[in-house]
Amino acid sequence: MDSAEELVDRDVAAGRVRATGTHSNNLVRVKRGIELKRALFQLMLAQLQQQRPGGGGVSFDGVVSMAYAAVFARYHDKNVQSTVADSICAIPVKSISDFFATINETDESAAAEMQKYIDAANGIISYIDELFASRGVSADF
Repeated sequence: MDSAEELVDRDVAAGRVRATGTHSNNLVRVKRGIELKRALFQLMLAQLQQQRPGGGGVSFDGVVSMAYAAVFARYHDKNVQSTVADSICAIPVKSISDFFATINETDESAAAEMQKYIDAANGIISYIDELFASRGVSADF
């Protein structure tokens, strides 16, 4: 099995880092997925910390929209952005706490798991960014 370094090196040598379907392109897509979940979890944690007792809960679709805007929106044209916005509006749960209830978690138990994900994601994202930078290419395409 080839390492991530070897896969990226091959794409760099072939001048195909950004080509659809290459290992490098797929690695960047995986990175963005990780970034989206990290952004969502960071926003959810921040909202939970600001939530007042009995305050009714935090908008789940709002944090999903913000996470999408932070990670993916700049790569998508207006038609895709509009479709994503319409899809987010169709999310059936209205608050973060309601979402946790549907997956049998509490705010506290989910917060602990989200923080674990964020911590792990930071290392993975940094590794991928450094992997591309060390080859003189950007992972921002």
